[in-house]
Amino acid sequence: MTPISGRTWQFDAQAETTSGARPVHIFYNAVTPEFFTTYRTRVLAGRGFASTDVAGAGDVAIVNAALAHAAFGTADVIGRRIGLRDPQPRTVEIVGIVEDASYRGLRHVSPPTLYAPMAQNDTAPVSVSVTLRTRDPATSLLRELATTLTREYPAVSYRVTTMQQQISDSIARDRAFALICAVFALLALVLAAIGVYGVVSYVVALRRGEIAIRLALGASPAAVRRLIYSQSARTVAAGVGGGLFVTAWTGTFARALLYGIAPGDFRAYGASAAIILAVAVAATTVPAMRASRMRSMEALRGE
Repeated sequence: MTPISGRTWQFDAQAETTSGARPVHIFYNAVTPEFFTTYRTRVLAGRGFASTDVAGAGDVAIVNAALAHAAFGTADVIGRRIGLRDPQPRTVEIVGIVEDASYRGLRHVSPPTLYAPMAQNDTAPVSVSVTLRTRDPATSLLRELATTLTREYPAVSYRVTTMQQQISDSIARDRAFALICAVFALLALVLAAIGVYGVVSYVVALRRGEIAIRLALGASPAAVRRLIYSQSARTVAAGVGGGLFVTAWTGTFARALLYGIAPGDFRAYGASAAIILAVAVAATTVPAMRASRMRSMEALRGE
């Protein structure tokens, strides 16, 4: 199994502890000795797999830190044993511990994972994944690899991809959902701007006589604009405050939909509030400018 492929190999195992067998659900992967070097997964304790870990030798395994703590409650598990049932029933000895790494996808926490030497499997796998690390451009390597596989193994079906493409495929649905949310958020922002503009224009129209009297008594256009801005700011501040309260209350229900952002992320709240305030200022500018340029005598004559 390659990381972040969406595919899993998992089952229940029995960890041999001092108090007896302890059931633990594990994610399994059969790999070659170069797997950890290729994916740059650090060995924390013990050893990695060797060329001597083959069929007929002692069955061994390497576990990640999550499995060590889940099965034994400690990181000192070298020499401990775990009973497996897949791909064939056997008991393996832990010879190494590696750091936690992604298995199914980016959004999933690293599960308790056990790695076994592929050479010790009695049954041939239905499919295998081969990973290559290179410093050359991936596109040229993929073309050469596809040509070689087609020529040397014409009866084998295969799919060649890059790790970056595999990661992109794993989050394609999240990206589509984020794009849809962004479109609706932009639509809501436009509607909010239109609403603020309409409300402020209506309020200014209702106060047309008052503003005309202020101008006639010597109020400056700047003072009229400040009056309109201050009234709009109080209304928008109340709306933003209410929105932040509702968001904080409902944010916990959307935790499963968020990645990289906590429901209590103040940066996200601050950015959202700043955008709404900027839209409100922009929507208030036109009515404020119109009010400050009003001709007081014509307005009073209309009243």
